[in-house]
Amino acid sequence: MRNPLQQLWFGGGPLRFNMGLIVHVLSAVAVVMGLAMMVPMALSMAQQDGATWVFAAPGIPVLVIGATCLVLSRIPTSRPPLVRPRDVYLAVSSAWVFACILATVPFLLNQNFGTVPEAVFEAVSGITTTGATVFDNVDDLRDSIKLWRSLLQWMGGIGIVVLFVGIAPALGSGAMNVFFAEVGLARERLTPRISQTAKLLVKVYLGLSVAAFVAYRLAGMGTFDAINHMMTSVATGGFSTRTESIAAFDSLAITLVAMVFMLVGGVNFAVFWNVARRNRPSRLQLAELTAYLGIAAVVSLLAAVTLMAFGDVADWGTALLQASFSVVSVMTTTGYTIADFDAWNELARGMILFLMFVGGCAGSTAGGIKIVRWMLLTTQLRQETNKLLHPKAVTVFQLAGRSFPERVRTGLLVFLTFYMTTFALVAIALTAMGVQLDTAIAASAATLNMVGPGLFEVGASESYQAIPPLGMLLLSLNMLLGRLEIFTVLVLFLPGFWRRR
Repeated sequence: MRNPLQQLWFGGGPLRFNMGLIVHVLSAVAVVMGLAMMVPMALSMAQQDGATWVFAAPGIPVLVIGATCLVLSRIPTSRPPLVRPRDVYLAVSSAWVFACILATVPFLLNQNFGTVPEAVFEAVSGITTTGATVFDNVDDLRDSIKLWRSLLQWMGGIGIVVLFVGIAPALGSGAMNVFFAEVGLARERLTPRISQTAKLLVKVYLGLSVAAFVAYRLAGMGTFDAINHMMTSVATGGFSTRTESIAAFDSLAITLVAMVFMLVGGVNFAVFWNVARRNRPSRLQLAELTAYLGIAAVVSLLAAVTLMAFGDVADWGTALLQASFSVVSVMTTTGYTIADFDAWNELARGMILFLMFVGGCAGSTAGGIKIVRWMLLTTQLRQETNKLLHPKAVTVFQLAGRSFPERVRTGLLVFLTFYMTTFALVAIALTAMGVQLDTAIAASAATLNMVGPGLFEVGASESYQAIPPLGMLLLSLNMLLGRLEIFTVLVLFLPGFWRRR
């Protein structure tokens, strides 16, 4: 006889959603977040900083209740449950919103914020690996709060993949939909079984994390700082333990390590797995990687030239270092800084704004539109231009030797339309709240693309304190839209999504 929670897999409801999946996913999120709260709680106890209860009060009940519900709502093995696309979209979106809510509680209890929207903003920025902050002075925060911020980004970097490993085996064909709705890997499997692919990605993520920690320690960073920056580098999140970010360490070695792991975080994880297994990455993976590194190199050089031409820096070495670091940081949507790029010339700042939309590779922890989409868009533009000269020509939509169905072409254009429309509407809404137009544009771009620091009043040396409380809630939604790549969230607002079927 099934218990009530397990019965949800088959019970449906007024809207006929698979509530068993929703409850099981949210229970797993509660377990993960509860366990995560135990880490800064232990640090707080060791340092006796008075913040132990901030993590214990929510963490222990969340862990116990989540674990209980996870067991009681386990997937029935008698017959596979029906998992439909709308169940998947609701489960993934609900998981992220629930994780953000739980992440907010320690911030509220610690009383670091003047308003609830500020705490929500900081939590969402962490879990979505955006890196935008409302703290003017990070140095004054307790170490346990700093660690919590970093943990949020590290967990958000690998996302629900960790969660998926635990629930995938019994989902059957629905497993693939849950997985790809979250990680956006263009439906690329590394193994025959999708659950094995998720586990491999976790192994890659953990391996890169260990490598980053070792590299930071060898470069001279202290253990606590190395742990935090390891988590926020690999996750391309950008939260730092210092107000001045990487610039605070005043170390070329640390700067180079951060740059390397920001670049690494922006690469498709499938590439690392193939290399580790001595397999040749696919032509599409190599093409995207080449374009990714090429764009970073070319724009870095151009930015350095403008810094010298406009007298923003005194010598070529400094220009190349500041330009390349800032370009990599913004392009990978990490948000670390070693220089205030908001103080650069207009041309260089224009490059920074453009790079916010470029992003990293598909299947990476980076945000933005992603390199492969830009490559597909370039292919689309080239084919449409050729049709002007050869109207009767029949063309195949392909990239790097791989053919794509017409629905990919259509989906690409629809995605870009929604993406840019969201960016514009959020910017306009911010101006309606009294935010200056230039700041509104920068804030919308920086949050939708998960970059973090923007330009003007939300620049590299500023926080988001210039944004009003309602604007912070709007930007929190913007970050979630960027993390889930628009459609997973927008589909929830369609009337047909909620109709009983």
